Amino acid sequence: MSSNSKTLCLLTTVMLSLLSGCTEISAHPIEQIKTLPTTQAERIRTPTKVLYGKIQSENGYDMALFNSGRVEKLAVKEGQLVSKNMLIARLYSPKLKSQVIEKEAKLSAALAAAEEAHNELQRVTNLYAKSLTSLAKLEQAKKSEKIAKDSVTQMRAQLTQANNELDELSIYAPQDGVIATLYAREGQFVPSENPIVNFAVAGRHKIEYWVPEKDAVNLDIGQTVPIFVPTLNKQVSGIVSEKAIPTMTGPSLFKVSVLINSLTDNLLGLTAQFHIPSTTKQVYRINANAVRFKPNGNAYMLDNANNQFHIELIGTQSEKLLFTVTKNVDDIKFDTSPEPTINTNLMAALEDDNDK
Repeated sequence: MSSNSKTLCLLTTVMLSLLSGCTEISAHPIEQIKTLPTTQAERIRTPTKVLYGKIQSENGYDMALFNSGRVEKLAVKEGQLVSKNMLIARLYSPKLKSQVIEKEAKLSAALAAAEEAHNELQRVTNLYAKSLTSLAKLEQAKKSEKIAKDSVTQMRAQLTQANNELDELSIYAPQDGVIATLYAREGQFVPSENPIVNFAVAGRHKIEYWVPEKDAVNLDIGQTVPIFVPTLNKQVSGIVSEKAIPTMTGPSLFKVSVLINSLTDNLLGLTAQFHIPSTTKQVYRINANAVRFKPNGNAYMLDNANNQFHIELIGTQSEKLLFTVTKNVDDIKFDTSPEPTINTNLMAALEDDNDK
């Protein structure tokens, strides 16, 4: 091939390349905005915080003696109902017990002597009425009867004193109630002032709860609250009776006491639940994908028109989030697409508006 032919072929190739490079490139059409997946919020019952406490007597206290000794008799068992003045426990004291036995014997002898003196007075009186005895013997019989009666009175007083001293080693039920706890058993030595039994007054019970300050501020003394006893599957009404403030160095928990009236004492010791509503607002539940967050951490949702709805998250339930909102969102569909998809579609929509 001649040099002219080679040159012509080269020029032809270059021209074709230039022409192909100048071919018009058609603009890519804006991808059509896809329909976004949506979800709706549903109303649910307001969740509650569950606090736990033990049912105890409103007036329960330990009982002890001022004397040391060995427990001679324990007349009750834990959980037993007792009536007023019933013997609960007695310590062993051979000295005091012997004194009581001695005084009882002396009283018996005094009673026998008094009866004999009375019979003698009756006999002498009858004889004197028949002029068969002198006035002096009648007066002597009367004097003997009076001395015998005075002796009985004295022996009764001494026996009462001995029993009182023995009672100082005994514990009696101050009123109707329940034996909550026994700290000692028969045969055990108990130092003075050490508790022997915990006594629970019957009739009125209470439960103590440790309540966070956010919830405690909404509880007022005298307020009626529902209390649930899961063991009995029973709900009872309670009244807030006390609200102790937290200590300066401890956690911010208020000790709230709730009183319950019960016709039975079988509630003592059972677990009682106090359900506190987590909010006073209507609570909604929604798919977690519909909830978004701003850089400052505030949560919000977007509807199909990209309107923002600011919400307050209060918890979770399975794979869904619970929230409250100031507006009614019952019939609104919220976008659940990821953030990059939202941004892409927003940019595409803006470009489409600019082309028009």
